[in-house]
Amino acid sequence: MSYPITVSGQTFNAANSYNPDSADLKSDGSSSLCFSGPNLDASGNPLPVVVNNCTIDGGSMIWGSKQSLLFGITYNNCTFMNGSERSFDMVRGGWLTFNSCSFVNNGTRARVTSPYFNLSQMCDIGIKGGVHDITFNHCSLNDVLLGDYSIYDQQTRPKTRRVTFNNCVNPNGGAIIVRARYFDGSTIQKINTTVNAWTWPSFITSIYWWYNHKWGDTRKPAGWNVILPQETV
Repeated sequence: MSYPITVSGQTFNAANSYNPDSADLKSDGSSSLCFSGPNLDASGNPLPVVVNNCTIDGGSMIWGSKQSLLFGITYNNCTFMNGSERSFDMVRGGWLTFNSCSFVNNGTRARVTSPYFNLSQMCDIGIKGGVHDITFNHCSLNDVLLGDYSIYDQQTRPKTRRVTFNNCVNPNGGAIIVRARYFDGSTIQKINTTVNAWTWPSFITSIYWWYNHKWGDTRKPAGWNVILPQETV
């Protein structure tokens, strides 16, 4: 795929999926919209991905939208729906922005109601693998899971970090719920937004990581042990 790319005014679902990196431009059936990087020019600068005014419905697939190793991705006025695990998932990358987006769960997965002692991977939004500089502007969402374990964590990576909630609401009422694992909890910014966040103590994260290293998914995809300079800022 040649980046940059802009997608506008589309509805993505199981019958109409999109992956610009596949030969037939369709996803593999795990998500309705998929982008894979790195989307960098020869000098290492991000080549932007912009999605405008789209509906991304994961239905009973695992995810609605799936991103990997993307830098400089922006969603404007999009609706993310359903997915059996989450509406949006991203591993590795940075500079992720949502402007006036809504995240809707029509009962395809259990709704998270507390940040505490909940090991479920189900959530509206899952961001992991050291993704940095995440911004939600005027968005509607129930919950976010930050810094969960991924197969790229078979080596030590930077923590997921720097998340801003600006004028956001929980459509179910109350605070937006943030569960955080391998995450820098000092880097959450809340602007006119009520957030109930809990970051695991480091000893719990260490036990969880040890368990996954020993008994978890040990696949090693291409580049699993590479950390790009853009991931360390």
